[in-house]
Amino acid sequence: MGEPTDHLDWTDPAAVKAWALGVWMNADEAVAAGLDATVRKRRRVLSRAEARRKVREAQGAIKKAYTYAGIEVEPATDREK
Repeated sequence: MGEPTDHLDWTDPAAVKAWALGVWMNADEAVAAGLDATVRKRRRVLSRAEARRKVREAQGAIKKAYTYAGIEVEPATDREK
């Protein structure tokens, strides 16, 4: 295994697979928190604040992953900052 780098090596299939899996896991976490926030209050697992925190955390991780891959993205604006 080589030295850690500050960017994704697109020629390394294992690195690309690990990167894609990380993006998927963060997106899945955000979707799960968003879905939980939309069910009836008594059926929710997370508080709205915790769901918001999880979504923001996943958003930051996904943006960082894209930056690592050399892809600059601007996240959606947050109306409740």
